[in-house]
Amino acid sequence: MSPDEIEWIMRQSTWSLEVEGQHPDAQTMEWCRQMLADEISLEKYLDLVIRRAKE
Repeated sequence: MSPDEIEWIMRQSTWSLEVEGQHPDAQTMEWCRQMLADEISLEKYLDLVIRRAKE
């Protein structure tokens, strides 16, 4: 996936979450970007987000 495609997906995802009243933080967005760029797996992304939510 190209950087432009990742940026577009990130903007669309953020907009969708904000419509639902949620506001993703910078760290969560960075993990999402890493997942979309195949730098981390979906499983790793979910693990990070779930662990963070439990803090």
